[in-house]
Amino acid sequence: MPKLLANTDNKYDSPRVALIVNFVVSFIMILLFKNWTILSRVVSATMLISLLTGPVVAGSLRRLAPDFKRPTKIKGMKFFAPAAFALTSLAIYWTMFPTTIEVIAIVIIGLPIYIVFDRRQGFHNMKQKIKSSLWMIFQLLFLSLISWIGGTDFGGLGLIKYPLDFVIILVVSIFVYYWAVRSSYRSHYFGEAEELNNSINLEDPNE
Repeated sequence: MPKLLANTDNKYDSPRVALIVNFVVSFIMILLFKNWTILSRVVSATMLISLLTGPVVAGSLRRLAPDFKRPTKIKGMKFFAPAAFALTSLAIYWTMFPTTIEVIAIVIIGLPIYIVFDRRQGFHNMKQKIKSSLWMIFQLLFLSLISWIGGTDFGGLGLIKYPLDFVIILVVSIFVYYWAVRSSYRSHYFGEAEELNNSINLEDPNE
């Protein structure tokens, strides 16, 4: 993000520029979505989409860095992670069509910001980044499609009725989870994370 947004050079040490930008963006979002109820559904769906990455990160780290020091290691993660991913996908479906389409639009709006940031970093492994993000693009498009043709209780056309819509989402989401984990790779940030992890001492000083 621009450094100007982090500027707090004023009497009250408050980020005035960031607050003004936040106000303008919020005002535009309310205008786009007509009322607060619709906007709140979109925000909820967006938060759920961000939660999709949690299980994938956990599974990817177990694959790429099994020897990393961890203060807590949850047993059964190979079962919990795909289950959490599938259930989160189901929760996104529950936000109802056309919310899923509106969320994709928000994600697309954010892409130029990411591209500008990555360009400043030198576009490291851009081809690999695109390849490793295809699972997310597929999952968003899939959830939008199933929301559109799914049950009428969730705003769909009713072409796929309950419980078949739930079953399809769960099965496809589990497949996408393993696709996402398999597409993970060691980026140029991974060396820094590994160095930091090696410097951590998890031994109890009282022992």
